[in-house]
Amino acid sequence: MVVPEQVLSLQKIGEDVSPYWHPSSPDGRHLGLEPGENVLMAGQCTVKCPLWTLPDATTIVVTDRRLAFLSLDFDKGGGWVGLGPAGLAISLAANTVSRHRASQRSAGLVAIGQLRHEWIESVELRIQKALLGPVDAYIDLTVPTARGRLVVELWGRHVVNENLATWLASLLLWHRTCLEAHLTVGERMELEALRAQIQEKTPIPKDGMRWLLPGNIEQLISAVAPPQG
Repeated sequence: MVVPEQVLSLQKIGEDVSPYWHPSSPDGRHLGLEPGENVLMAGQCTVKCPLWTLPDATTIVVTDRRLAFLSLDFDKGGGWVGLGPAGLAISLAANTVSRHRASQRSAGLVAIGQLRHEWIESVELRIQKALLGPVDAYIDLTVPTARGRLVVELWGRHVVNENLATWLASLLLWHRTCLEAHLTVGERMELEALRAQIQEKTPIPKDGMRWLLPGNIEQLISAVAPPQG
């Protein structure tokens, strides 16, 4: 099965293990870019899924190839467990280690992950009544992995909003057009209909909207990923 094993791991700062499947960072604060890759947007927000949660100030970087996220503050001495650079990085199982030991344990490591554009099955904007203020906006990105489908949530009032969701959906649809040779006729029609919907600025319902991206994810990955082995 040609899908990612996972979307987040601990990496040694400056280490570049397998560029397509595992992102890297030269300093723990910036994404290591591939040749010809362009940064389109960067900001800070919370990134989470049912398996792990990264802090509020996690850096997200959107390029013309992927959405990446990274944080040096993944281990504060409680609630964060590292399983090594090659394994699933973070668990929500609480631990009782001191801040000093946590600092020693995480030195030289960065929690870093990515969702490449061709990995993403759908983008969903959820708008909910906030505890403080009028509403909160969340963006859910669904990705198939070797362990099953994973929904990665973005939240941050200064970054995550309707405009970002629409822009991300538009970017991912544009990326699909670059791979349209690997889409069926029906999928190409779906793609054009979705792009037209965004270009026409169709109003988004008050509780949000979901964009289901056409294409077989395994076939799209096979068309882009370097040969394994």
